[in-house]
Amino acid sequence: MMPGRGPSMELHRTVAEIAALVQGRVSGPSARSLACLRAPERAGPDDLAPVFRDSARRALESSRAGTLLVHDALELPDVAGRTLIRVPDPEAALDAITAACGAPLPLPEPGVHPKAVVEPGARLGDDVRVGPLAYVGRGARIGRGSVLWPQVYVGDGATIGDDARLHPGAYVGAGSVLGARVVLRPGSAVGSEGFGFRQDAQGRHVRSPQVGTVVLGDDVEIGSHSTVDRARFETTRIGAGTKIDALVHVGHNCTFGEHTIIAGHCAFAGGATVGSHVMMGGMSGVNGMATVADGTLIGSYTLIDDDTRGGGEVLKGIPSMPLAHWTRQVLSLRRLPGLIATVRDLARRKDDRGA
Repeated sequence: MMPGRGPSMELHRTVAEIAALVQGRVSGPSARSLACLRAPERAGPDDLAPVFRDSARRALESSRAGTLLVHDALELPDVAGRTLIRVPDPEAALDAITAACGAPLPLPEPGVHPKAVVEPGARLGDDVRVGPLAYVGRGARIGRGSVLWPQVYVGDGATIGDDARLHPGAYVGAGSVLGARVVLRPGSAVGSEGFGFRQDAQGRHVRSPQVGTVVLGDDVEIGSHSTVDRARFETTRIGAGTKIDALVHVGHNCTFGEHTIIAGHCAFAGGATVGSHVMMGGMSGVNGMATVADGTLIGSYTLIDDDTRGGGEVLKGIPSMPLAHWTRQVLSLRRLPGLIATVRDLARRKDDRGA
């Protein structure tokens, strides 16, 4: 690796081999050998660099990349000796390349590690892997092919479906139910006690028991250090296919629909309802009394404190408002200093005339 070029993923394949892998069309030399996959600004003549947007063309002006992965329709200036691999979807093609050429995450050895604890009455399916210092409580059920990395905690009576992946330090509370192919990233907590308190006559905060559970549908992913609290009673529910980024908090008794995606640092007050196919930008939040309708798009730094209309509505701001309205407000605020200066100038001229 050349000094200053940073870490990379080694390829050691020809342009023709990569093009065949992604079903791409080659423009330029196809026999050249590719050393690494790198960003355009760090790539060299022997590297492959992906280009996703027209804005990336600015980086290409100074890039030394010998081969580019680009969209079929993207027009780029000819550079002597440069090869293009053209594909209909560069993002999907990049996924295929990294899956085929990247080093997979090492799995624990098959079976239960001698330093893991599996309590009596727990049931493990075929081909389950339980790493060192992991804990599986009484009556818990782990589905076929699931993997528990070191220091995973699975509470009493919890159920985990087939082919789940619980990364180091993940926590699954007692009685929680996780579907097939669920992924919990490091440090995530599903089924921990919710944040519920009331004030007594002396103004002291007294905890309200949180005795419900959490149900995650199939193919749900929970990011690193995110939390999904158990319900006060009944169920906190995350629908199938929903993906939650790192450092997200889902309060007790929340309900999420299917195939929703939540970016990092979002928060949902207890009892919030989020529909299916919702997309939510980072650092946003939903009030516990609010319902986010199916298909809503929520920009970053947005607070939803009332029910949304859905139908592909795009919201932004605090409190949330339609994107076009928010844009007009921001543009107006940017003009405000100039307007104030104009008003002051007019007032001064009036005073001068009066004098």
